Amino acid sequence: KLPQNHMGHYAAGLATKIFRQICSAKTLKDGSPVPFAAKTGVNWDFASIDDIARSAMEAYLIFHYIFIASDSEEEREYKYFAWIMDSLLKRRKIYPMHIYERLRKIEEIQDELPNIEKILETDDRETKVIRESLKDNKFFQELMQSTDIKRKKQFEEMQKKGWFPSLWNDLQKNVPEFDNINAHQVLSQVVHSNYWHIRQIIMAKTAQEQIDLCGFGMSIFLIIMARMIFEYPTLFPGGKNALKKHPE
Repeated sequence: KLPQNHMGHYAAGLATKIFRQICSAKTLKDGSPVPFAAKTGVNWDFASIDDIARSAMEAYLIFHYIFIASDSEEEREYKYFAWIMDSLLKRRKIYPMHIYERLRKIEEIQDELPNIEKILETDDRETKVIRESLKDNKFFQELMQSTDIKRKKQFEEMQKKGWFPSLWNDLQKNVPEFDNINAHQVLSQVVHSNYWHIRQIIMAKTAQEQIDLCGFGMSIFLIIMARMIFEYPTLFPGGKNALKKHPE
C-alpha cells in the first residue's frame, strides 16, 4: 500500500509548483535589466511568461481534476492512482532499454548515465502496488463492470492510450474560465513558436507594447490564484487558518 499521506504530499507538490511559477512570472513581469554598451535597458519577456503560464495551468488542471473535481474519496483515489500509473508507463517509453544498452558501451559517458535498470525496477514495484490498490477501489470496479456502453468504451480507450486523460482540452473543460477563452490552445501557440506569436515579438517595439503583451499570461495566473484560494483549504485545513490570519 502507498503511505496514507502519499496523496496529500503530491497535492501540496502541485500547489508548490504553481506558487513558484507565479513568483517567476512576477519577476519577469517587473522587467529584467539588460546591459548594453551605452546604457542598461529593460527586457519584458512576455513569451516566457506565457510559457510559464501554460506550465502552471497544466499543473492546476491536474490538481483540480484529481483533488477537486471528484464526487467521492474513491473517485479521487482512482484518479490519483491513474495519474501515477500513466506517469510510470510513459517513463518506460522515455528510457527504451535497447538505447540504454547501446549507450552503456560508450566508455566516455559511463559516469553520466542514470541507472535505468534500477529506475525501471522501482517503477515496476510501484506499478504493482497501484494495481493491487485498485482492486479495492470501488470507483475503479464500477468502471470495469459498467453496463453503460459509452462509458465502458471511453474507459477502455483511455487505458489503451494512457491511464490519465491525454488531451489538455478535456481537462480544461472542468474549468470554464479557461475553456471559454481556449486558454491552453492560445498558450500552446506561444510555446510552439507559432507564426502569429513570432509576429507579436517583431511588432512589439516599445516598452509599453511589451508590457501589454504580458497581460494574457498574467491573467491566467490570476485565475489560478483566485481558484486556489478557495480550493486549497478544502484539502488542507491549515490553509484556511492561514488565510484567516493573513487575508492579504
